[in-house]
Amino acid sequence: MINRLRLSALVAPVALAAGAAALLSAVLADSSDTPDTVPSRDAVALRRYFAPDIALKNVQWELFATPEAPIGLEVAGPTDFLTLIVVGRAVDPTAAQRLVPTLASVPAFAVPNAQRSWLPQWSQRLIKRVVDEAALPVDARCQRHAVPGVASGTRHDGFVCTENGVVMYLVTLATPSD
Repeated sequence: MINRLRLSALVAPVALAAGAAALLSAVLADSSDTPDTVPSRDAVALRRYFAPDIALKNVQWELFATPEAPIGLEVAGPTDFLTLIVVGRAVDPTAAQRLVPTLASVPAFAVPNAQRSWLPQWSQRLIKRVVDEAALPVDARCQRHAVPGVASGTRHDGFVCTENGVVMYLVTLATPSD
């Protein structure tokens, strides 16, 4: 598990895209949760840096780098990915039906370590299928979506999925090519 405060102190802005570095530093430094609390339940901190298209309650989220390293060695570098996973219950259960896919031609992508133990089982299964197949399962209630980032002012590639009123966003904030 990444120690989020140590990671925020060690991230070099040149290693990540400027927006992603700002997001990482700001989110990690401002989190009111303890450093090893995963997932975070700090909805206020999340809303300052991530603007989901669907209003969520009971939100949980995690920001992590790939590859993950042992505590004390988690310096993000130019070959790293930065991923944000957000799960919450939709305030309006029909909101996901009104989302417009914004990345229809872009393949689905999830880093291999995106399966988090705190995620609902349906989310874990779905992420595994995306990792294995590089595509969103046809039978899933998912769509590729460019998600707005508040701190960076840019949109980030990812996807959003729903199951029984629970929404999961998986967003790639930075890639090695950024």
